[in-house]
Amino acid sequence: MSETKANKRVVLIGARDGMTPAEFHAHWSGPHAEIAKDLPGLSHYVQNHVMRTLWQGGGAEDRFLGIPEVMFADPDRLHDTIETWPRRDELKEDEARFLGARIGNWVAHAEDAPPIGHRRIIVLLTGVGEAGVQAAVEAIGAVAPCHGERVVDSEPGGVDWIIFVELSPEGQGAEAAQALLAADGPVLSHVTGVGGTGLAYLTYSQVNRLPFDVM
Repeated sequence: MSETKANKRVVLIGARDGMTPAEFHAHWSGPHAEIAKDLPGLSHYVQNHVMRTLWQGGGAEDRFLGIPEVMFADPDRLHDTIETWPRRDELKEDEARFLGARIGNWVAHAEDAPPIGHRRIIVLLTGVGEAGVQAAVEAIGAVAPCHGERVVDSEPGGVDWIIFVELSPEGQGAEAAQALLAADGPVLSHVTGVGGTGLAYLTYSQVNRLPFDVM
């Protein structure tokens, strides 16, 4: 494991067999969120619902419908909070109702990350160098708020870097945001040039808990 300390869990999730995307999103944002946001010590819980795939490169497998981000007030409890929680069995039973693919990634959250947009582009990258990622983040940042987060540890099938691009900050119009989605636009054109394998998703975010909720 890297010496960089992880303080956030980002999970790549897909629907169980036989469940439609609409059913998946409804269950995740409704019944499941009501259970998950009750986790003790939870300080940050954002559901990123995949609307469509914008880019798939290097043979990356496209099977995800959601990307939740979870942080706890005590980062050292990232791995053990669920195991000691009285509602653990309830949570596990509910996960079985709608989850198929699930790959956990533990990342170093950027403390200076911009505010979360209602619409986002989330880029998942594997087999890429830090210099290439940082160059892409800097270039994209000239047209939209964004930041990159290094994956410190992951389950099999995890990624190395995650880039978050915010499409709906205050003052950004719908037309400008739409232009950022183009294959040759100022986001994807920089992402596709870093090498490795990757996926870029257009998502909408459901913010269930942020730090100010528990202060």
